[in-house]
Amino acid sequence: MGGDRLSAAALAVGVALIVVAVYFFLLSISLLMPEVYAVISGLTSLAIGFAMLGSGVSLIRSYVIVRAARRAMEESRLGETQR
Repeated sequence: MGGDRLSAAALAVGVALIVVAVYFFLLSISLLMPEVYAVISGLTSLAIGFAMLGSGVSLIRSYVIVRAARRAMEESRLGETQR
């Protein structure tokens, strides 16, 4: 029961990280506009966005793997009890 809450929290955090990553991507684009000339800040925002995107995708991938493993384990247990 507690594992379900933990995996749901991992999914929520993964989605939140992806949303924040998109925000940082948009921020980096606005900082790299010709009028602003904040190149270092724009590139830093871009790097932070890529790091958060990678973290969010990794968390969601782990969530999907855990769900598939649990489902396979439950199916194998059902198969053993039906024999």
